[in-house]
Amino acid sequence: RVFNDIYHSLESLYGFSLQQLLLLMMEGDSICSTAGYLGGKVLFMNEETLVYSTGSALLFLNIRTGTQVHHWTGDYSSIVMFAVNRSKNLFCVSQHQLQATIQVYSYQSFKPVAKLVDGEVEIRFNALAFSECGTYIMAIGDAPKFMLSVWDWEKGVLMASVSVPEELASGNASFLDGDQLAVAVVGLHAARVYVLKKMLGRWNIFPVDVDVYSHGSPLLLNAEGLK
Repeated sequence: RVFNDIYHSLESLYGFSLQQLLLLMMEGDSICSTAGYLGGKVLFMNEETLVYSTGSALLFLNIRTGTQVHHWTGDYSSIVMFAVNRSKNLFCVSQHQLQATIQVYSYQSFKPVAKLVDGEVEIRFNALAFSECGTYIMAIGDAPKFMLSVWDWEKGVLMASVSVPEELASGNASFLDGDQLAVAVVGLHAARVYVLKKMLGRWNIFPVDVDVYSHGSPLLLNAEGLK
């Protein structure tokens, strides 16, 4: 499905066929034994560059020239999640570790610019996303607490965290456009929107009631949980 989503733009912009893209991604080379595409999401770093995980590294593939750049974080543990922000030329990764961390890098220089930690989260994050402006990063931690955390990474500040229902913990999440700082978390059969508000000088995350659907039946996931 990932390839179907980007196929038409590749073909119209670069005359690149889906088959050619797959061959480039599966080839790999002698630089890294995990250079081939192993599955998972594929993102555009810019108009010409795709990025995807190859295990313990990220591969940046220029779809115009076929040039590949491997970025290894220096840690052999597998990359669980990654995200990009095109407006600020940034990417971030989270690896499978005893203490879950998020490393933020500048693209092309590949220099680390920030390291983010939530002491409530162990082992891994299940979701990771930049805000459109590139100032904020959100992540959802794994069991047992399933913490949704939002950072102002430029200030190195963990703004707020809240535990999310297990139904949402392994889903997708993203920031929403608008005047408020808000994120949407979508699981297999449920969804919830969270809004960040600053009260008495402190940021807090509040769930917002959202009508969602599962197998054609209306559900309501509100502050008390899935009903």
